[in-house]
Amino acid sequence: MRFHCQSCGASQWRGLFPEPKFHIRWAIFHGVAIGVCGITTKLLFRRFGYTTDGWQSGLASLGVCAILLLGFYAAALFVEARVVSRLRCRACGARKLASDFAGATMKSHIPTDLIVGGLYAMRNQDGTYRIVKVLVVDQTIVHLRSYANRFKELPAQVNSSQLSLGKLDSPGGFGIGHFPLAREGFDREERVLVGQESVTEDELDGYRIWAGIDPINE
Repeated sequence: MRFHCQSCGASQWRGLFPEPKFHIRWAIFHGVAIGVCGITTKLLFRRFGYTTDGWQSGLASLGVCAILLLGFYAAALFVEARVVSRLRCRACGARKLASDFAGATMKSHIPTDLIVGGLYAMRNQDGTYRIVKVLVVDQTIVHLRSYANRFKELPAQVNSSQLSLGKLDSPGGFGIGHFPLAREGFDREERVLVGQESVTEDELDGYRIWAGIDPINE
């Protein structure tokens, strides 16, 4: 099954079955499913005193077997989704994989109220808050600036003059001047707008390098 990461938005094929449709695992799985449901149907008919002989009983047994197959496949999808949800994303390493069945139903509910220059507080796994600034937004990617500062409580309001990127050897960690993130992944993160300001030319240097834009021409 295809899954997407709710953290970075990366799409990937995970689970028991490989991506190609025609594979021996699919044949084995469908064979087992049909065999189990066929045997179960016969046992149920025998348990309640019915027979599978005759066209009427045959149609009835086919209907019961089809219902059992649907239940079998639904249970398999549920188990696979639960197992894969414990795995790490191949792109970012987060344990936030969700099936594309869920993603398809949630797309219409993804918030799109991103503000360029907005400072958003986002909660870490340890309960602290980090601040990211939205530099550029397009249809599929959000370009962010992440600060090294961590807050124990949700800040009411901040501005970039109070924040720092830190250094690599800083005890409190360091920030990132620019990094792109799939918009769907960012939109799924819980965030609170705690500030809004303009984006400076210096802050866009990393974006220009990423986009292949010559800073001299800006």
